[in-house]
Amino acid sequence: AGTLVPYIEIGDCVFSVKPHADVSPGCVALNGVQRKQLRVSTGDGVKVSTYTPPSAEFTCAGITVELEFTRASYGASLLARGEHEEVRADDMTAIFHRTFSSQVLTIGQKVAVEYCGQNYLITLNHLMVDGAREGVTTLRGMFTPSTAVAYDASSNSGIKIAGQKAAVMNTALFKSKDFSFSKLG
Repeated sequence: AGTLVPYIEIGDCVFSVKPHADVSPGCVALNGVQRKQLRVSTGDGVKVSTYTPPSAEFTCAGITVELEFTRASYGASLLARGEHEEVRADDMTAIFHRTFSSQVLTIGQKVAVEYCGQNYLITLNHLMVDGAREGVTTLRGMFTPSTAVAYDASSNSGIKIAGQKAAVMNTALFKSKDFSFSKLG
């Protein structure tokens, strides 16, 4: 048995990996969201590199993500009826932490999450890394159980985000150079 490589890089994304009985050695299984983002089909060859996260200045302090339905037609049908699907920020964050802790996330990366029987597509729009120097733009970071998450949904998505602190909801706050999670309380 070879050495376990916990992370691989394919294209612009980093994925955690582990052996699976149904996946042949030397092969990688990707879900539909991953294949779409990487623009590959089942059975295609892809260039895979091992990825080692930096030892410092890599933990995500906070991220902003956009929620949408995996089927846009569902959101359109809700709006046509004057309805919306409510997503509780604290519940979604618990699912996000449970599902993605110790994952390396990349700006623009899309992931799928099931919440209360509904599938959501989540796009990472911004991240802040603990200890990053002022003016340094970071494209990747390690998502941890302490990472704060701010949600956004376009007004025509059919999604209403509830229970999000006003300070966290202001995504411009995440983008400011003097942002401090300690100011959130």
